[in-house]
Amino acid sequence: MSRCHCRCRDHGKHELSSNAGALARLGYYRQDYMATVTEAAGRLLRTCSNAELANLAWALARLGHVPDEAWLEVFQEETLSRCLGLEFLVG
Repeated sequence: MSRCHCRCRDHGKHELSSNAGALARLGYYRQDYMATVTEAAGRLLRTCSNAELANLAWALARLGHVPDEAWLEVFQEETLSRCLGLEFLVG
């Protein structure tokens, strides 16, 4: 197991989303690292704040990293369920 993998598994959701965002701002992409970040964050997606979810999504898009289908499904469920409360902003 890589040192990166060991460290990421110990991080919380805020650290994971912040690290991903920082790397994206720098344009630094390593597939193995982002796979580890998304794996670790995947266990925490349902407890992430809106800002943490947005930061993860932006970082993944900026770096061009596509998580596995299960991760994307949970992310989509979380974001869509949170958007339902925003109906008053539309229309």
